[in-house]
Amino acid sequence: MTADVTLGCLLALSFGDFSLVEFFILLRTKSPDTEEMHMHFLEFAPGLAIIRLPGAFRVLWGFILQAMNTDRTLRLIVYRLLEHLTHSTHRNLAILSVQDLLPPLFTLLKSNMSAIGDDDKERRVLTKIVRRLFEMGASTQNSRELLQCAIKQDGSLDTDILELVRCSAKSRWPQHFLLHGRSALAVTSTDLKTLPPHGFTFMVGCLACISDCV
Repeated sequence: MTADVTLGCLLALSFGDFSLVEFFILLRTKSPDTEEMHMHFLEFAPGLAIIRLPGAFRVLWGFILQAMNTDRTLRLIVYRLLEHLTHSTHRNLAILSVQDLLPPLFTLLKSNMSAIGDDDKERRVLTKIVRRLFEMGASTQNSRELLQCAIKQDGSLDTDILELVRCSAKSRWPQHFLLHGRSALAVTSTDLKTLPPHGFTFMVGCLACISDCV
């Protein structure tokens, strides 16, 4: 119980919402991977809007990794949390993509290669999370590990992982800056007197308006 309180406090700090303190405590009381747990999660969803302190979330992730492999209930709660965050806002997805989540998620994915029953449900949601993170881009090492996951223990190819490789082969997002609140980016160059020949692109709001300036 003390660990769940600690995780809840770090989660609340990450999002700047005190109502999230009991997130792990209350969700643990529900049967994992059920509609009841899903409905209970939705009660916390409004507070899971924007990760305001990425550093606090990194500390939270470190504590989660220490127990997630042996605690299935915690693992399912974390999967549900990550699934929500990778689909909620682009800002959250961008923050998660630099939190070094992929290596431990690959380890979990490999451990579920031959899973059946309930564990197969874990694998499906985990695959969704990995796909979303890959859409933001991944290192060569992470790409290599994904390809290794496509080979089963008997030497055959896993069609589900191959589909993930196909969908993740090309990142949809180039390197970019994500500004939030009162933010500014200043670039000083003595070599340019006009705009670059190909212009530049900027995005405004929650990807609702995309403008190209040439």
